[in-house]
Amino acid sequence: MRAAWHLTMAGKLNDAAGLLLRASETLSTEGQLDDLVDGFSAFSEKQVYPGRWYQVQTCLGDLHQRPGNRRVAIASYRKALQSVPDPAQQARIYRRMGKLYEDENQLRALGYYHSAA
Repeated sequence: MRAAWHLTMAGKLNDAAGLLLRASETLSTEGQLDDLVDGFSAFSEKQVYPGRWYQVQTCLGDLHQRPGNRRVAIASYRKALQSVPDPAQQARIYRRMGKLYEDENQLRALGYYHSAA
């Protein structure tokens, strides 16, 4: 986290985002997840490459999904959807969104799964 902060302060935002993305694969405690969310939330769409923005928003959605913050996760997933024209990448996001609603609202989940297809 410190290395990402230093990269951010040096203006190397794409490098900082990449470092956080790699760290998100290994960090799993609640405090670490909160730090990752804070780190990812510091970026704006204009500060990182479009492909990286998709990755940041997808990861941010996944991090919010873990403790059950569905509304915030959906908002991040929607930002990811808006950033990529590739249907395969959009389908991955729609599947994630469907998964969020499987237990409570199966019709909504089905709609997202149809969009993924």
